[in-house]
Amino acid sequence: MHTADELVRRSGTRLPDDAVEPARTLVARVDATIDAIARLERELGDADLPRLVVHGDYGLHNLLFPSPAYAVVVDFESARLDWRVNDLVSALGKYRYRRDRRYDVESMEVFLRAYAGQFPLRAVEQEHLAEVWQLYRLRAAVQYWNSYFETDGPVRKLWSAVDALDQAAWAAGRPAMITRLAMIGAGEARRERAS
Repeated sequence: MHTADELVRRSGTRLPDDAVEPARTLVARVDATIDAIARLERELGDADLPRLVVHGDYGLHNLLFPSPAYAVVVDFESARLDWRVNDLVSALGKYRYRRDRRYDVESMEVFLRAYAGQFPLRAVEQEHLAEVWQLYRLRAAVQYWNSYFETDGPVRKLWSAVDALDQAAWAAGRPAMITRLAMIGAGEARRERAS
């Protein structure tokens, strides 16, 4: 893994023409990214977030439906011990439209209602969903950026890094929406309606 300084240095070297724009964007945002990661790690350091073996890439693309009654999860190559809520953040991040990258919040809510019916968020996860979401995506940005240089491309890895920064900013800029999603994930929105 390269350090942030090494990523900046390598991004300033001769790159393919189609890599210049995303590399410049990452370099321009590197200080804010590293500062945000450090701040979020401090904030979450004392949170007693539940850990378990997570799938690491949970979503519809990794589910098989042998019958309408149940699904089978596949593709465990990213499985690891991690905060449980990171798997949820990973899954929610996939509810975006390809063309304009807007989130499909209605589909997120449907997913979270089903999730809460089986494994509701704990209070600590609900409280910290926004921070976990941001940290997860910021770390992903650095990982994509590093991977570009470790594997000599492809350029889509740099664009994925930029996209991950944008996803972190999306979560940071929508506290009320993230709070609502967290409530749904904890099963609280259903209880509100039932009252």
